[in-house]
Amino acid sequence: LKKPGYRLPTVSEWRIAALSGVGGERFYGTDLSLHVRYSWCFDNNAEYMRSIGSTALQPDGTIIIVSKPVGLLRPNDFGLFDVLGNVAEWCNDSNPLSRGENGQPLQRAIMGGAAGGNSRYDNVVEVPFHLMDIEYNSHGFRVARTIPEP
Repeated sequence: LKKPGYRLPTVSEWRIAALSGVGGERFYGTDLSLHVRYSWCFDNNAEYMRSIGSTALQPDGTIIIVSKPVGLLRPNDFGLFDVLGNVAEWCNDSNPLSRGENGQPLQRAIMGGAAGGNSRYDNVVEVPFHLMDIEYNSHGFRVARTIPEP
């Protein structure tokens, strides 16, 4: 991004937004049966594919996973949709144990899980890191903004 103040959120900022002021691992509580109401994951992917008139399987039996339009499921209490599932979201934090020859980061944190993920693992606690030089069709981002001091 070239506009001043816009950036990827830190993991801490992402967690605050994802939990929408609620503690724990998931903003909707501990009942994992609620996950499919708030998050695109493996558990509700086939139902979505049928709803758009598509098969959930390729001819070889491989499951088709696609990201979904934002806003089809319920938002969290801050009004944010798809903070868990659909696409995993890049954060600004880098892995301190993964550096290139010049000390530049090679991996960034990725939060929230993706559409093909298992709902049991989509939470705000775990912080996986992924290589930044590979294109993932299951990854996206939210923009954070630093508001300048007056």
